Amino acid sequence: MVSSFSLFSSLLVAKAAFAYNFPYESIQLIELDVANRPDLAFDEATEGSIPSCKIYPGYDGWPSSTQWSALNASLGGKLLKGIPPAAACYQGEYKDATKCANVRRRQSDALFFKEDPLIPFVSWTLDNPCPVPSASLTPPLADCTLINFPAYVVNATTVKDVQMAMNFARNNNIRLTIKNTGHDFLGRNTGGGALQVWVHRVKAFEYLPTYEVGQYSGQAARVGAALEQHEVFSYMGRAGITLLAPGSSTVGAYGGFMQGGGFSYITSKYGLMADQVLPLEIVTADGRFVHADQTENEDLFFAIRGGGPGNFGIVTSAIVKAYPPTTVARSDFTFQAGPVSSNDKITVRVSKEIFWKGMRIYFSNNLRFNDAKGIMSNYITITGSAFTLSNQIMKPGVTVEEMKELMAPLIKDLNNIGISLANPEP
Repeated sequence: MVSSFSLFSSLLVAKAAFAYNFPYESIQLIELDVANRPDLAFDEATEGSIPSCKIYPGYDGWPSSTQWSALNASLGGKLLKGIPPAAACYQGEYKDATKCANVRRRQSDALFFKEDPLIPFVSWTLDNPCPVPSASLTPPLADCTLINFPAYVVNATTVKDVQMAMNFARNNNIRLTIKNTGHDFLGRNTGGGALQVWVHRVKAFEYLPTYEVGQYSGQAARVGAALEQHEVFSYMGRAGITLLAPGSSTVGAYGGFMQGGGFSYITSKYGLMADQVLPLEIVTADGRFVHADQTENEDLFFAIRGGGPGNFGIVTSAIVKAYPPTTVARSDFTFQAGPVSSNDKITVRVSKEIFWKGMRIYFSNNLRFNDAKGIMSNYITITGSAFTLSNQIMKPGVTVEEMKELMAPLIKDLNNIGISLANPEP
């Protein structure tokens, strides 16, 4: 669940949610909580001027330390300072040799980024402000610039936490960003001086053997917005069902992935993730917790399913379609222009000329695989001495024999130009 958004644009007048999917959604901010608390008050969407810029730390209007302390008290101690882990490797108040060693050890670990409340999966959109310095460089060549990161993070575990963060940011004209696992390569899940809402703990699951809403009648599942792919797969196995899920194990399934459309291995059979949502629960920009489906808050329901991560609010849960167990056949192959490691028994070495001919043949088969409702996934890596094409071609609901038959024309064309690939066993 990622992205920053304007708290004052496109406010939707939405009905309050009186039902909820999970216990963490029963803990909500109410009018009594915000009485005489202007920082936490709900927005009444009255007419008025909209500031052209957000307040930044150090400028007039930035909340006082007393205000931040009061917010932390209201949150039960869930407000965290925006200090990146790598700050432990730099001179200053956050230097810590033990923590620095841990950062260096885990800096290539995807789990490290998704489990940290502050840092995104990639930091280039922030201008890489606090890189992990090499242990051999003393002092580090770069600096650790904290102002590029969100100033504070709310470790949200209830709807009430999300509402308080939303209201505090809006009422103080602070940029708001949202992070689940941090897989947003456009940087919408972070921003300098922001109040960041970390929803990574908002996880729950319930299988529904029968569910009816609108014209849908069938299996479904209640899902917490922060569930990751590997968790979805685990629940699928236990329930004996198929659910759409992201392609990477640590990507959250029902936040930014769903709100951006959501492409899956079985999209060619069942559609995008945005197509799976039946109803959802969401905290909107005015701080209200609302329910949205085809008949209630239907404009919000339409907009949030593919309309962009974080543009309309923070999703806390949804109910999604479930399907019978579905097989997915996959065929992999790799060919490379340049030396191949003696330990690599899979990659086929070719000349540079043949490599690029192979690329043309490979992509010329794209429409054929698409028409067959297959999925082509690939990437090219470039090193100092080699170009490598790594490929996966997948299709849901087919047998091994059917997958090999689908692959045969491509393999034959590649063989004909001198790329000696065998038709891979799915």
